[in-house]
Amino acid sequence: MKYSACFLLGLLLSAGNASAQTKATESTSATPEAGFVPNAATALQIAKAVWLPLYGKRNYGQQHWQAVLEGDSVWVVGIGGSHKGGAYIRMSKRDGRILETTLGK
Repeated sequence: MKYSACFLLGLLLSAGNASAQTKATESTSATPEAGFVPNAATALQIAKAVWLPLYGKRNYGQQHWQAVLEGDSVWVVGIGGSHKGGAYIRMSKRDGRILETTLGK
């Protein structure tokens, strides 16, 4: 009987601890109001980090890389901020997901 009570008490304490850990994780997980990619500088850094393992350093030498906000939710990073004919990446402003990437023609 004594061991049963200790066992039950242990189960209750561990369940309470797991619940507290879940609540702590949930309360600290939030999307910033401006999104995870709030500005052009951040979009450029993410684009370079994506391109390096995919295409190598050859793209870094190209000049005039720009990030332009398309609507209010998608960053387009490319030469002159355009996705017409050149290398570009489209990414979500809210969560940083890469929606499309290409080296162009």
